[in-house]
Amino acid sequence: MLVVSIGLSVCMSVASAFISATDPELSETLEKMKIPLIVVNTIDGEEPTCDNIDAPPGMSGAGITNATKVPGEMQIILEGDTLYDSGEYVSKESGLTIKIRGNTSGRMPKKSYKLKLQKKADLLFRGDKKYKDKEWVLLRSGSTLVTTIGNWAGELIGQDWTPSCTHVNFMMNGEYRGLYVLCEPVSVNSDCRISVDKKDGYVVEADAYWWNEDLSFPSTLTSSNLKFTYKYPDPDDITDEWHKAIAADVVAQEAKITDGTYDEAYDCESFAKWLAAWELLGNSDTSGANMYIVKKDSESKICMGPMWDFDHALKMEDDWIGIHYRSFYFHHMLASSNDAFKKAFIDVWHKKGHEMAEGLIERINAFADSQMASDYQRSLDIEDELQFPVDWWQPYRGSLEFMRAYSTDYLSRRAEWIDAKLIEEENGVDSINASFIEDCDYDVFGCPIDANVPGIHIRNGKKVYVSK
Repeated sequence: MLVVSIGLSVCMSVASAFISATDPELSETLEKMKIPLIVVNTIDGEEPTCDNIDAPPGMSGAGITNATKVPGEMQIILEGDTLYDSGEYVSKESGLTIKIRGNTSGRMPKKSYKLKLQKKADLLFRGDKKYKDKEWVLLRSGSTLVTTIGNWAGELIGQDWTPSCTHVNFMMNGEYRGLYVLCEPVSVNSDCRISVDKKDGYVVEADAYWWNEDLSFPSTLTSSNLKFTYKYPDPDDITDEWHKAIAADVVAQEAKITDGTYDEAYDCESFAKWLAAWELLGNSDTSGANMYIVKKDSESKICMGPMWDFDHALKMEDDWIGIHYRSFYFHHMLASSNDAFKKAFIDVWHKKGHEMAEGLIERINAFADSQMASDYQRSLDIEDELQFPVDWWQPYRGSLEFMRAYSTDYLSRRAEWIDAKLIEEENGVDSINASFIEDCDYDVFGCPIDANVPGIHIRNGKKVYVSK
């Protein structure tokens, strides 16, 4: 604790010395930190750009389009040492391209980015060549702990694969862009990410932003604002026949949820792990929570893919998360006469729930007490000094000590709340089953709101505007 306190007193005086995000002394300070510094310089200093796009009538959300892919070079520096250098951009040989990514987040002042290396590398330096890949992302959520907490939860609950990540500082074209999370994206790589048969397997997402994708297909069971889009196969490579075959398979398996034979087609333990982890994390975002389903090959059951997008985590109080009630498959499985999924959910929580909660608290405390912590706090203070934007939906953004206290307290209380609900279930109260709620308004993030609140509402799957 003493180390962190000393770090806080020093970092405020350091932060106040910088007058702009391009101050040379700031760059020198970031290079010497115990947090990796990612430096990207594009050809001729070109900035990645995009256009904003609104959802079509009746759909929800907002997105971006026409994102430019800008070539450049990248270095990763830690405590003055260059750990990685991509070299200058040469197509298919060296360097990288960078583009803005995201949906709603892509419209924010602080952007997230997709990195495409021209030569495979493991940017997390795990000491094994199997982790090398060309695709990486820089997520804008680095000034909170929620992305690392979320990925830790997936690892601790025992998902087949969870993206690995680390906090970094990011500079582009000589300008400090703030704290980011360098992360593996949801992608297929049989050595180190999602593994599926290249001919018979698929990874698709129940996607609220399907209207901004080139290829999609409808579900028979998800809410009307969701359609499935592709993570694998790539929409650019898929044939019309292949597309129709995958869509037909997804719909055929959904019929087994309706007739109560879903455990023949779906891996209940995989779905239970995903829901148990999201329940502990208390993510209030329903429609935009990135529900990926994975079919490894033609003989395999469908599994849940990794969790993604934790911006609205650590928020739900005294209720199940929205996806428990609506939008996806879970409420159908819970309401079924076949109780295989309900039993799997209870079993997963009893075996893994507290281990996950305690493991998260341990890792949060370890990070907050680490040598990296004081430099992470310094970076937070530099962002504040330079007046970086703070998202209104993140109540847990603050000093590292505040975020430690907030997140550990929340996880402890949330685990106790889930325990209490399972005790009710064991005492004969149907506390886990959740009926689909249709007579309620939601905001664009899928959170329940009062029907009279002015603004854009999602009502019975349609977007409506409520005036003052």
